[in-house]
Amino acid sequence: METVTSIVVWGLCVSIGGPLALLGFFHLLFPKSAWSVYRWWGKLWNADPQKIAPAYKSGLAMRVVGITCGAGGVFICAIPKLFLP
Repeated sequence: METVTSIVVWGLCVSIGGPLALLGFFHLLFPKSAWSVYRWWGKLWNADPQKIAPAYKSGLAMRVVGITCGAGGVFICAIPKLFLP
């Protein structure tokens, strides 16, 4: 039973943490591309973030999001290693 639990926990953590870490690293490495995706998405809802706040420091914001998501994803992936016997 312990083996099944370990496999399930590893699967859940990697399936959640892996994409989160990849999303974070994408934001960190390509902040302009990530910001253009947010602008495109905002235009679909008639709420372009560049028009709402033209002085917004999007590059810095995308890097902060990247560091936060990336670190969170890596931590989630490490949970089984830290807590399972």
